[in-house]
Amino acid sequence: MILVLGIGFVGLTTALGFAEKGHSVLGFDIDKSKTAELSSGKTALYEPGLAEALRRHLGVRFNMLSKLPDTADDIQAIFICVETPCKDNGQADLRYVFDALDMLEPMLKSDSFGGILVIKSTVPPSTAKTKIIPYLRAKGISVPVANNPEFLREGLGWDDFINPDRIVCGSEDPISAEILKAIYKDFNAPIIFTSLNTAEFIKYLSNTMLASMISFSNEMCMIAQTIGDISVKQAFEILHMDKRWADASMKQYVYPGCGFGRFFGR
Repeated sequence: MILVLGIGFVGLTTALGFAEKGHSVLGFDIDKSKTAELSSGKTALYEPGLAEALRRHLGVRFNMLSKLPDTADDIQAIFICVETPCKDNGQADLRYVFDALDMLEPMLKSDSFGGILVIKSTVPPSTAKTKIIPYLRAKGISVPVANNPEFLREGLGWDDFINPDRIVCGSEDPISAEILKAIYKDFNAPIIFTSLNTAEFIKYLSNTMLASMISFSNEMCMIAQTIGDISVKQAFEILHMDKRWADASMKQYVYPGCGFGRFFGR
């Protein structure tokens, strides 16, 4: 059985996605109105495929909890999917992650819990290793900790979860690696195991790469508008025709190395 803590866009997609793959899943959220809404078979989230999945699995493979249990005999993995918004200074606000750890303390300390804790929330690289694990150990909690970043696009999140292009798992112990392999065994995608820091970095690398491409496009659009007499739409459509983007792999151009615009291999 899997427990998902934090049932927003990522959490609900994760919970129902695992249910779709045959797992028994429990969901928990501190928002009681959300719990009641989901328990009635409704969701305010508009994501193609998600509402239908909720109707298919509610009461069968997926159920919402009104409170967290103190023991966890059958739970093999707890996925933390709470939000990590930005603070005013731009840093990630991790308070909800640590609130979740505090709420889970009785369960994690229970002799009945033999599973793992998986951080799916987006956190800065090194968070699990330098903040979460020391925090748990200081409480006397010795459960294995892994991370499993999400790569879900809004509007396509359900399909992205069910048909991923890669599954990244940060794991530095055999127990969490074994359990994550079992959880994801029915997904048709490569399961890649990395260090904890590497998995967290991959999520940030993906996010910043996409943000950089969008920012670059917007900046060039503004330059074109300042110059004037430029068809931005036509210019970008012609850019897209370049075989380096149409037919060649991005790994030839998106990889660190000495030289500008060259790929020097690994």
